[in-house]
Parts: sequence; C-alpha cells; structure tokens
Amino acid sequence: MRNMIVFRFVFLVFGFAIGVVTVVKEVRLILDPLVDEQLLPGFYLGVFDSGGLVLDVTRGKAAEAGELKPGPDILYAIMSMTKPIVSFAAIQLIEQGKLGLEDPVSK
Repeated sequence: MRNMIVFRFVFLVFGFAIGVVTVVKEVRLILDPLVDEQLLPGFYLGVFDSGGLVLDVTRGKAAEAGELKPGPDILYAIMSMTKPIVSFAAIQLIEQGKLGLEDPVSK
C-alpha cells in the first residue's frame, strides 16, 4: 500500500535572491511529474515575507482520499521539517551578524 505523501513548503524569505517565476518553474519541474505519476496526491508552496503571502503555488489534492484542494488553510503534518526551517532562519541570522555560533540559547 502506497504511503500518502503531502508536501508543504514554507519558507521564511528575508529577501528574494531569485525571481518568483524561477521558483515556480523549479517547483513545478520537480513536483508536477510526481502528481502526474500519482506518486504524490498534490502539493502546496507558500512563500511568506514580513508583509505576508508572496507566492502561492498549488496542484492536485491535499490527500489521497477526498477532493480537498491543497492551500494555506489546510493543516499538514510536517513532522521533523521544523528542523531545516529553524536551521535556515539561524543561518540567515548568523550571516546578518545577529546571532553567533557561541551565543547562549537564551539570546
């Protein structure tokens, strides 16, 4: 029995280094074939900055069962995906000089 796979990509974007069109093309290049081959029921990509939603890309269904469309109002179990998101934010703060590798966690 095939496992249900649902992706939700949420990025904290401190500034777009690449264009929105490039992001959409890359996401679709990777994920559209998975939806076409029914290896993935669907996907949602939401890119947010300090002003809110910047980019919204969706395709397919939120789950194998049902017809619910993926989107920003759907709750997804992202399991341990918070680790890379927090790591990405920490690296950004280190690059900006706002956080040091030797800083205490309380900072």
